[in-house]
Amino acid sequence: MPGDISGVVNCLEPHPSVPILATSGLDDNIKIWTPSAETYPPDLADLEHCVSRNMTRTTLEDIDGFDHGQFRFFIRHYLCRRGAFP
Repeated sequence: MPGDISGVVNCLEPHPSVPILATSGLDDNIKIWTPSAETYPPDLADLEHCVSRNMTRTTLEDIDGFDHGQFRFFIRHYLCRRGAFP
């Protein structure tokens, strides 16, 4: 599903119990995002590896106490303002 024309997301809200996100930006509508797969049932062969990798990454980020996500956001915002990043 394509996002809005300007690519701005002002609000993102997850559903409390199912994997659904609602987003809104500068346009006049709200988008609902749900997981999808190209095949049904989805191929879960690599799921255990993916979950393990994500858990390890999250654990390592928590250990050093540095907010890597916030830092990436800051750098991206800085580069966008300078016109160096789309």
